[in-house]
Amino acid sequence: MTIAKLSRRYAAAAVTIGLLLFLQLGQGTAAQAEQAGGALAYSPQTDALYRSDGEVLYRSSDAGKQWTKVTLPSSAGNVLVSAIAVSPVGQGALYVAGRGVGVLKSIDAGNTWVAIVDGLPSDDVIALAAHSTAPDTVYAVLAGQGIYRSEDGGKSWRNVDKGPKAQIRQLVHSNLEGSMQSGWLFAATDQGVYRAMDCFCGFRKAGKLPGPVSAVAHDPKQPKELYASAGNQVFATANGGEEWEAAGSPGGEVRALAHTGSGVLHALLADGRVVRSTDKGRRWE
Repeated sequence: MTIAKLSRRYAAAAVTIGLLLFLQLGQGTAAQAEQAGGALAYSPQTDALYRSDGEVLYRSSDAGKQWTKVTLPSSAGNVLVSAIAVSPVGQGALYVAGRGVGVLKSIDAGNTWVAIVDGLPSDDVIALAAHSTAPDTVYAVLAGQGIYRSEDGGKSWRNVDKGPKAQIRQLVHSNLEGSMQSGWLFAATDQGVYRAMDCFCGFRKAGKLPGPVSAVAHDPKQPKELYASAGNQVFATANGGEEWEAAGSPGGEVRALAHTGSGVLHALLADGRVVRSTDKGRRWE
């Protein structure tokens, strides 16, 4: 075989390998973007909303009418924000999870940040939940690693549960009565809503919902009242997830939910809009 023919074969092989790598990288980037999706959280201490489209973190102090960008530390690089959580008690610590940085924490509404990753086996954090009554307790879900808990504001972490046998998309902590410890964890997953006492006595399905669930939220003043989204539809339960009924559609695919505790339910839609309902998800504006 001549050198010219060999060169052409190597060139063709190189092009093929390059194309395969390009497709794999493209699929990985798309998967990351899909996983980041969107996040939404409410701070009762400052009456502020925080949202992310997966790439940028924003804050609103006027119920979502105007938004300003919240700058993350430069050391975080290009963070894909996967989750936001705000402690409803104490200083109102703000937590943000991002691929590549693990968990970031701020106690001044996002003006300054610190990374809290000691004890986490990886930085692939896909969901967060702040404890409803314990200001220093926060939960982090790591892809393929299960659920980790910190009881000292993120200074240290330990694995507490493998989680449900489903992909967790959002996690919330509720002080719903009946727990053997201090509350319940509700997880929105690709197989519906799961719940477990925070003593981690096993995750079980919370009622029946059609299709994958993208988000779950609860009313902190009425812990039995929860909301979940599947596609364009929001569902509500008044008995802690035993039974669900369709509430209403916000007008687009729902990526995240957040309840203010004052009767207002917010939904982040796939197109970036944040809409609100004051009648338990029936009508939206």
